[in-house]
Amino acid sequence: MAAAAAALVLAASAGASGVQGITKHDRDVIRFFEHHPRLAATPAGGRALAHLLPRVVTEIRSLQAAKAADAIPAGICASCWDAVASCESGGNWSEVTGNGFYWGLQWVPSTWDSTAARHGLPSFDYFASHRLAPSRAQQIVAASDMSLSNWPVCGARY
Repeated sequence: MAAAAAALVLAASAGASGVQGITKHDRDVIRFFEHHPRLAATPAGGRALAHLLPRVVTEIRSLQAAKAADAIPAGICASCWDAVASCESGGNWSEVTGNGFYWGLQWVPSTWDSTAARHGLPSFDYFASHRLAPSRAQQIVAASDMSLSNWPVCGARY
């Protein structure tokens, strides 16, 4: 059982490198056992890795969801939203100006939350607490059911 848990964590962690939910200590433990696979197969090694499994699986699922969310569905004018973002934030999709507007389309947190929820995207607080910005695709998908008139200066240009 311990060997199976160790193998599962080691295999799963390969897809989760660079993910924020896995701590530096977790990565160090995983790297140690990658370099010492015989120890990973022992009961003690299996127990050491087994506690990491839920976090690794959660982070891999988050990565998979993020990759799926990075697809912009057909019929959405991505270039239109790129133009608005270019006007609003210089095309910087992770821009935080400090003026109460966020990311490429300069979202207000309450507007992000209401429109993002309709598309199954994380809340503003999720991104803020993880010091992340929604991807370009996530912002475009969230904005897709809104009118360009919601961006009175930049949206009026396109």
